[in-house]
Amino acid sequence: MVSLALLLEQQGKTAEAEGWYRRAAAGGGIVAMVNLGRLLEQRGEDAKAERWWRTAAGAGQAMAMYNLAVLLERRGEVDEAEQWCRLAVRAGHTAAMVLLGLLLSERGDNAEAERWYRAAAEAGDMIASYNLALLLGERGEEAEAEQWCRLAAEAGDAAAQDYLQILVTRREGAVGSEKWYRTASEAGDTTAMINLAILLEGRGELAEAERWYRTASLSGDTAAMVNLGLMLERRDDVIDALRWYRTASEAGDTDAMVNLALLHKRQGEASEAQRWYRTARDAGDTRAMIDLVYLRPRRGRPTGAQR
Repeated sequence: MVSLALLLEQQGKTAEAEGWYRRAAAGGGIVAMVNLGRLLEQRGEDAKAERWWRTAAGAGQAMAMYNLAVLLERRGEVDEAEQWCRLAVRAGHTAAMVLLGLLLSERGDNAEAERWYRAAAEAGDMIASYNLALLLGERGEEAEAEQWCRLAAEAGDAAAQDYLQILVTRREGAVGSEKWYRTASEAGDTTAMINLAILLEGRGELAEAERWYRTASLSGDTAAMVNLGLMLERRDDVIDALRWYRTASEAGDTDAMVNLALLHKRQGEASEAQRWYRTARDAGDTRAMIDLVYLRPRRGRPTGAQR
């Protein structure tokens, strides 16, 4: 029954899959209880999921113990979450080691947290590798931190790639950092694309810098749109700059709104400038509040005594 339910679930027939999971779970199927709990949790029925996971966890099922720990930690019941984590860890559950490390680290027990991160990292868990790197880096052991971080970064973990850039930059400077900006950029990380573009722009490689700004902008990153707009402005490509500022502004980026207003102001389009200053001001940007004052028509003031 569980095999049939898994097949139905893979085909997107969730309701049918749930029916078969229920039949198997009612008959004492432990794996069915775990999978049924997962379906229930995915649609927000945490209490029902918890009941099935508790039953399976009580029977010694490690995945149920881990799922139960995640659910309990999410609602703030940290002590019981830790208990279930430890039971799952004894059964060799790697993700439970990572969660246990997080729980221990959050209460300041970094020594034991490190032990579990190491165990999970040595078992090939990339999240554990990254977390271990962070812990080592925080206490100044950056050489070993870089080794663990590199494993996770090369496996495609975006957070590890960002942290590796920091570690490599500290050790090698901008040359080492560029390598990892490129790696992360080619993997689709828009923050890395912007950082790479800033680095390239700073050393005068404007065509490639623009290419990365455009790639990040086309992925919807408004910070990239703002930087691209600034680059276009500097070469007097006003129409394209306006287009990118407007796109970012309409997505809610207040930096773009202010830049759009300033560009309209320089173009002599005071009413359009005022509109975008007002939009930025209403979104809480204090720069817009200042600039808006100087765009308002000033009241006439009499000079000298009046007859």
